[in-house]
Amino acid sequence: MAYIFTLVRRDRTDAPPWHLSLPVWGVRCVLLLVVALPFIAFFLGISVLAPVYMTQERANLKTEITRLEEYIHKFDNGFDDMEKENARLKEELRDERELRAAAEAKIAINEGARTEVQERLQELEEKNSELAKGMEFYEAFIRPATDRDELQCYNITAKYSRGKLAYGVNFLRTDRKAKTALETRVKFRVLAGGEVLNMSEGGEAQANHTRPLKIKDAHRLNGSIAVKVPDQTLRVLDIKAYDAKDEILAHCWKAF
Repeated sequence: MAYIFTLVRRDRTDAPPWHLSLPVWGVRCVLLLVVALPFIAFFLGISVLAPVYMTQERANLKTEITRLEEYIHKFDNGFDDMEKENARLKEELRDERELRAAAEAKIAINEGARTEVQERLQELEEKNSELAKGMEFYEAFIRPATDRDELQCYNITAKYSRGKLAYGVNFLRTDRKAKTALETRVKFRVLAGGEVLNMSEGGEAQANHTRPLKIKDAHRLNGSIAVKVPDQTLRVLDIKAYDAKDEILAHCWKAF
């Protein structure tokens, strides 16, 4: 009895098929070979290839172990040297800390003395500044801010209520025979507390209210300023009249 295997090429349908005839024992041998081939390969790997690979790997491990032993020996020697160096550095560090502590103590003493002197000097400078401002303040009350005698202001009224300061001030031209009117700008500043010490200072940016004034002989300005000022302090309405060159023509004030 035999088995016949027929092989047909799909890309060549015109070619005759190829026939292979195998006896029963031949087919059995082929099947046995296919089944036994993996086992044969595994057996050859275990008995032949594995010992060769393991022998080579063992030799490599021995070489690596020898190299690591030499490295560890060198590391042990270096570690001993590092321990000795560490002990020496600790001794030096202890000495340096003692010197540093002594130096810091001296610095702290000197710094404390210097701070005390600076604080005392600062106190004296602040007192001197307060005295200087006080002198300027009293001079501003006694001496007007201008030496020009072209315009005078007087009869000032100032009444503060609910965030508004109602004011009134009379201006008098010194030269009553002048034929042309004098054009000025009147700036009103509301000062309170320590700001009163700066009453003699001018400046457009510091004005709370500005009014133009064209006067020939006499004129009175009335109006109000929306401003908030504290109650329990000194409050002053400062009034200055300026000419076109921003020079002060008249200066007067009123406490309220």
